[in-house]
Amino acid sequence: MNDPLASAWMRKIFKANKYYEDWSNKFKCNELEEYYYGFQWKDGSTAVKYDRYTINLIFSTIEVKKPTLLFQNVLFRVKPRPAAGEFDFKSSAERASVREDLLNTVVSNDEMDFDEEFETFVVDAFFRFGVMEIGYSANWIENPAADKPVLRSDNNPYVDPETDEEIKQPKELPEDERVYFKRIPPWRFRVGGVDGFQFKNCSWVGYYDYFRIQDLKANKALNQKALDEINWAGMRSEDFPSEMNEERHTPEQDEMLKGGDMIKIWTIYDIRAKKKYIFAESQCITLLEKKWPKVGKKSYLPLVSLKYVNKLRGWYPLPLVYNWKSPQDEINEAREQQRIHRRRAKRTYLYPDGFFADDGEIDKIENGPDMTFAKYQGGDPTKFYPVPNAPLDQVTQDSMIISKDDLNIISGTSSEQRGQADRTTATQANLIDMRSQLRETRARIQVANALRDIGRITLLVIQENFSLEFWVKCRTNRNDEDFLGEFKEAQFEWKQFKANDLGEDDDFQVDISIDSISPIENGQAKSAFLEFLTILTQFPQIAFDPVLVREAAYRCNYRNEKVIARMAQMAQIAAIGQVEAAKNGVMQQALQSGMLIGGQGQPGGNPAQTRQAQMAAPGMTDLQTQLQNQPGVGMGVPVQ
Repeated sequence: MNDPLASAWMRKIFKANKYYEDWSNKFKCNELEEYYYGFQWKDGSTAVKYDRYTINLIFSTIEVKKPTLLFQNVLFRVKPRPAAGEFDFKSSAERASVREDLLNTVVSNDEMDFDEEFETFVVDAFFRFGVMEIGYSANWIENPAADKPVLRSDNNPYVDPETDEEIKQPKELPEDERVYFKRIPPWRFRVGGVDGFQFKNCSWVGYYDYFRIQDLKANKALNQKALDEINWAGMRSEDFPSEMNEERHTPEQDEMLKGGDMIKIWTIYDIRAKKKYIFAESQCITLLEKKWPKVGKKSYLPLVSLKYVNKLRGWYPLPLVYNWKSPQDEINEAREQQRIHRRRAKRTYLYPDGFFADDGEIDKIENGPDMTFAKYQGGDPTKFYPVPNAPLDQVTQDSMIISKDDLNIISGTSSEQRGQADRTTATQANLIDMRSQLRETRARIQVANALRDIGRITLLVIQENFSLEFWVKCRTNRNDEDFLGEFKEAQFEWKQFKANDLGEDDDFQVDISIDSISPIENGQAKSAFLEFLTILTQFPQIAFDPVLVREAAYRCNYRNEKVIARMAQMAQIAAIGQVEAAKNGVMQQALQSGMLIGGQGQPGGNPAQTRQAQMAAPGMTDLQTQLQNQPGVGMGVPVQ
């Protein structure tokens, strides 16, 4: 079958493969992955009779970093965003509320396997990069009203605005609609043509996978005419029937024996043309060609990438583990040298021939513990000598310690994170740990941004493809808790929605709170919250200025605006109560000292003037004096 489109793309893919292999070989990506598994000796280690010593710090370092990057009970937040000149904020806010509940419902569904796919997606970026595809899947049944026009409420058919043709009922209807999250193995992913840091700067991206012929033919969205011409495959799966009874196998099995039961399929996203292609590589045929999905007037690419460090040129990144390899090798070599010295630390002796009258005595000594003898010619026949062991220089021991420190510096992992005591002082250890956390915060933000993009594309896929009703777990008392009101337990109920309830435009933005991304981040957020509360308690004058309240919160790295506003209100009430207490205290002191009697501190003053003076508010000097005597107020110095 002559397919010019598939042939042209196969030539592009061939060049993209060469580009990827040059990058992968340069940064030793396959070798780095082997290091993660613990296979770190490459120089003839199989020739020795024992396994060489391996301290796999690359594995342990990644395991230390994973809890800071993986989420725990991730919570998406969806907010309205103008998508066109005419923007209805109220309606958009209502749709955003539904989208938020829908997104959290989908991600928390155990059947989606999102947690496992996302964890592998994050680990992939240590050795190469992470790529996640978000797509739509459903089971299809025959439509009894196929090829009939889709009617409006007034019985007039819908018309396609681009072709002016009537929109007709499809031949098949979906059931059991769902969103899938597919982690793309990075060694199968390619970037072609002009490339930049982001997908939008590239000409095209794509990946390959392997499918059975039967599965491809069962997919009605593919080109069935092209699939009917496929009668052979070039790959073999693990359960390929390698042995068959020649007298009983069918013609299809005969063809299968010539090749295999798997076909290599390329999925290509043409970023410039905004098209998606599916090609069979060995057969060089096109199985699918269609435009990208659209929401409103915008098309979107259903792929999300994760790269920790970009190179200065090109899309392919600098693998994070690449710079960990040298100190890991040095640690293994130093430890293996110590091990070899320990294995050789057995007393070995030489004796001249004839030194012992009976060699049987030598056998006694040789078979005894910790003794080995060997004959030699010449030398003093009256002496025997121990063979000295090779000295183990202190440099060998120091090199292992230095290499371990080098790995910690390069990877940004402190001893505290590894659960080990550091040789430095407590102050130095805290500074090192703080700088390590700052470095990891950047990686956490990158993972959070990838999660945000995944959430946004998930909503777009549902909005564009779903035609059936779906269930959403909604919170019913989301916005009915007012300040100083009764606390209400969070209540949820399941509601049914359609894709039409989400609107037709991309009028929303998805955010994710980093404090929900890991248990470690939750602990840091707790410390920031308590520090913010302490500042408001010790400096109540801050509560009267919203700018100062927000500045104090941001300095503590606490950014929950809703909680900041509530805490400012509570701090104002507490400060007002302290002012009232100060006023009462000043008046009581004045009465006791006689300052309000007679107007000059003398007895016998006018009673009416006395009552008026008692009801009058004290001056600023009196208030400042009283406030300075209050715990934690005054000049802002906290009480120790």
